Formats: sequence, structure tokens, C-alpha cells
Amino acid sequence: MLRQLGAGLGRVVPAEVSRLIDSAQFASGWHESIENPPSAKHRVLVALDGEKVVGFVAFAPVDDGARPDAEGSPTPGGPPPSGTGEATPPGRDEPLTSPEAPSTSSVDAEILALEVDPAYPSDVQGARLLNACADILALSGASSMRTWAVRGDELRQHFLTESGFAVEGLRRGYLVGDGEVVEDAWWAEIGDPAPEHS
Repeated sequence: MLRQLGAGLGRVVPAEVSRLIDSAQFASGWHESIENPPSAKHRVLVALDGEKVVGFVAFAPVDDGARPDAEGSPTPGGPPPSGTGEATPPGRDEPLTSPEAPSTSSVDAEILALEVDPAYPSDVQGARLLNACADILALSGASSMRTWAVRGDELRQHFLTESGFAVEGLRRGYLVGDGEVVEDAWWAEIGDPAPEHS
């Protein structure tokens, strides 16, 4: 989180801001949201190295209350990310495509979080998580998905581009200390689910 905020600000995150980021509080919030998801469609998948969790992705249906208004400006989002923990199935090749961006009302699902332990290759583990997420969404009938990336976070933008996402044209901003962090919406179409292997 600090890396992403720093990328968005273009400088080191101020100490008074970094002190407000309480890892124990974040862990407690995620634990609660996983144990008590708002719906069965709110999901969390994890990447494992043996028994160690090295990454996760959380996704859910697009919240109508979080859709952009008529002017194209984002309205405030919904509840914190939530879902149910599962092991990550094997990935697949080229799960996503990104032709002309859709109208925002046609995006079916949103990736609420996608994070990988910095000690592990984020492109490999992130791709596995993203592919598993796309497979599950495809089986549920979803045809497209959205995520948000901090403007200036070149690592995340490169990953999304390589994964078949394109900038959707929406943005939202947050005041962080005396600066502002802007996030852009990225979207991708979801292909057919990967075939099961025996």
C-alpha cells in the first residue's frame, strides 16, 4: 500500500500518513469480511507456497451504487472487500482480451484487491490469481471485469496491460496528506473458462 501511495504521490509517503496505516487493523477488517461476506458472489482466492499464503485476489459483482453518474464521475464505492478463501487453481493462457471499452453499465464484476508478497514474482502469482478469478467469473456468466490502479504505479499498469486490461476512462481521487492520489479504472473482457485437467 505504501508503495502504491508513494507512486501516486510521486514521492515518499509523509510520516504522518504512514503512521495511520495499521496492519493489524487491516488484517482484522479482511478477516471479518472473509468470514461474513455480503453475498455468495463476493469471493477471495489465495495463492499458496506450501501452506504459506503469498497472494490473494478479492472480487465481487459491480455495485450499482458505485457506478459512475451521468456525467461519468465516479460515485463513492460500497462496502470493504470481502469473500471466502479458496485455493488457487492452475492458470491458463491469455484469459482476457481488451477491445473497445464498454459502457460502464455493462461491466459485470470488480476486482477489489490483487496483492502478492513482494518476496514472490508478482507477474507469475498475480497472473495465476487473475486467471482463476476470470475462470470463476466466466462460469457465473460474467463477460467483463474492472479493477482500479493508482496513476503513476508503473508496475501495476504494466501488469494490467500484459494481462489484457485497458484503461476504461473513469477515475477517482483521494486526498493523502497534502497531496492527491488518483486511480484509473481498467477493464477487460472475460473469455471462456479454462478447460479442466484430469
